Amino acid sequence: MNSPDSLPESSTNIEMAVGTAGNTVATIGLILTLLAGLLCVLLFVAASQLPEPNDLPGSADETSEDVDSDAGIDQDPTEPVVSLPDLEMNAHAEVAKAALEAQRLQVLLLGIATFVLNLTGLVLCVIGLFVPSRTRVVAICGTILSLLLLAGVFGVISVGALLNPMITASG
Repeated sequence: MNSPDSLPESSTNIEMAVGTAGNTVATIGLILTLLAGLLCVLLFVAASQLPEPNDLPGSADETSEDVDSDAGIDQDPTEPVVSLPDLEMNAHAEVAKAALEAQRLQVLLLGIATFVLNLTGLVLCVIGLFVPSRTRVVAICGTILSLLLLAGVFGVISVGALLNPMITASG
């Protein structure tokens, strides 16, 4: 019925089919790394739209004129301490600060998402390197691309931190 020669032949066909199969883990890792690269481009575009530290609304722009320290003592209590235009300007400055903080938060969240996707893609590609009987071309490409992306982003962050002066809370 079954000859001993047919059994090894069919098992070698299965081994050949498995040996040339794609590496699904590494493919998913490569896709995540490519998505992280796209988010990295969006991150740099969003970061370039942030205002410079010199353009931020400062305490000098919040009021139009300084109030003396003894102005409240000699002043009539029925007169307003701050005029309506000063209040409107302060409200506009607060709205601008809130919008700037929201924009910074968006850039931060985009950076975190980029890092998580890239790190996940790197881990999957490295795992794909060790999957037995699978091709490793996609895993190697994904690992190299992911490492380059990580090194590039951290390099840009490091150079940017070194070139920009330190911003302190005291001014």
